[in-house]
Amino acid sequence: MSASLKLRRQISLELEQLNLLLKRHSGLIEKCRTETPSIVEIDALAALLHSFYTGMENLFKRISVEIDGGAFKGEA
Repeated sequence: MSASLKLRRQISLELEQLNLLLKRHSGLIEKCRTETPSIVEIDALAALLHSFYTGMENLFKRISVEIDGGAFKGEA
């Protein structure tokens, strides 16, 4: 399998996981748009945000490894 095909599959899988995460919590997201969230909902939203951020970070790491030959380096 070529590197570009492998990368496309990895990106596709990561995007599927991110979409599933958002679909799974869409009710909570919609509810919190119109109502003040409870402390439990805030905690759930924080966990959702953390999971989403981690998924995006994984996506960029995969791209970096395939395109640049390695993960991010340095503080920035």
